[in-house]
Amino acid sequence: MRACSILVFLFSATIVSNVAADPVVLILKDYTNGTNYQVNNVEEGGSLYVASNDAVASLNNIQLVTGGKPYLLSDLAAVQPDGIPQKITISGGLTITTTNTDSATNALTGYLYVTTAQQAQDPSFGVYVITGTHNIVLSGAQATTVILNTELVTPPDDVDRSEKTTYVSDLKMDIDKTVIFQWGIPGKQATNNQFFRNPFNYNNYDSNGNLLNTTQLFFDHVEPLQIGLDYWYISSSGSVSMTMKNTYVPNHNYTTTAVSTTGLVVSGTFLFNQHTVNFQQDPVNTQTFGSLISAYPSPRATVSFVFNGSDENSVQNYDIQNNATQLVKVVKFSAQTLTVSSSDVSAGTFYCQYFSNSNAGTPMTTTVATSGATVPQGSTVTAGTGPTQAAGSTLTTAFPPGSTVSTVNAGTVTTVTAGSPTTSSATVATTTSVVRSPFSFFSFFVVLTLLIL
Repeated sequence: MRACSILVFLFSATIVSNVAADPVVLILKDYTNGTNYQVNNVEEGGSLYVASNDAVASLNNIQLVTGGKPYLLSDLAAVQPDGIPQKITISGGLTITTTNTDSATNALTGYLYVTTAQQAQDPSFGVYVITGTHNIVLSGAQATTVILNTELVTPPDDVDRSEKTTYVSDLKMDIDKTVIFQWGIPGKQATNNQFFRNPFNYNNYDSNGNLLNTTQLFFDHVEPLQIGLDYWYISSSGSVSMTMKNTYVPNHNYTTTAVSTTGLVVSGTFLFNQHTVNFQQDPVNTQTFGSLISAYPSPRATVSFVFNGSDENSVQNYDIQNNATQLVKVVKFSAQTLTVSSSDVSAGTFYCQYFSNSNAGTPMTTTVATSGATVPQGSTVTAGTGPTQAAGSTLTTAFPPGSTVSTVNAGTVTTVTAGSPTTSSATVATTTSVVRSPFSFFSFFVVLTLLIL
């Protein structure tokens, strides 16, 4: 009996020691003078980062202790020119103390970010803190990169601007690479938190709602992307480069810089005034327009996304009872503008990736799969939440010579280059989540216990 009890104790201790904590964000202003804070929900072996451009005098008065060693936040807040921050490893828990006055604490804008141990040990996992202008190059077959924004030094006058913003420009990548922007921090949300992706995929359905095929558009031209979030992350494959800047650029009335392009409208601060995107028009060829929308309006607001054409428009309305998660909309008329508005300035949170694609060259219809075919789970083409295009006939599109469109039929991607009879096969990009189990020794202890009994 005693041996059995010992085994049960060892088994319980093993489970406790292997339980993985989630990554966490700790807001600096939550820690006040006079208290010795023991932070219990951080994982042993995780990495800690500081995202703050608060006054050095205030950061000097905040101390962290882990591994028996004290650290001043002013030392950890330093960021290299390429945006790579300082980091320390969690060992034996984390303690936070401050000697700041209450007014100094309330004025703080920064935060701490603590990863899991697995993320800290993963060479394909990276973190950037955006404090100025940083030229960033991502690489790796399946890389995850967390972006931590800091407070704008000179906040703009716009009431709906974010206090923390990443301005992303010059996004460059090859056609066989993938980049996906996601809100939150990795490890906290499910995979349905994408708000920008290139290539862009959308499904085509017949009049009965059966999946016919999936069209994949790659954009070699991307508009500057203003992302007003405290933090977010990137999932990428292959080499992807971009410039990130800690700045805000007013974009309430914006004109795209190319006929075939994609961009973003994001409300991450809850407040929002109307934004209008003016699309460049192709005077000769028709264009295809579309959007990827996730919208979580406030209780008082109805948020509208309207593609406006000369003779018709396409309207999507969302409110507190009718929100949206990664809904794709494709319109087949020539849209001149996209208007995003809210019935109340307290709009809530939403993300809208828009695109315009010139249908120049020889018309090409995407190949029809077997009626009712589905795309295997895990493929990026299934990121939507069901049929997102009005029921009707197969979408017929045409693309400029040299551009590329891919069609997915029951899991197979065929890439066709317009103007060329040659076709080639490619693999649909997938995102794999690795889940660590705390019960790695379960079978061992169960068998051993039974043997002793």
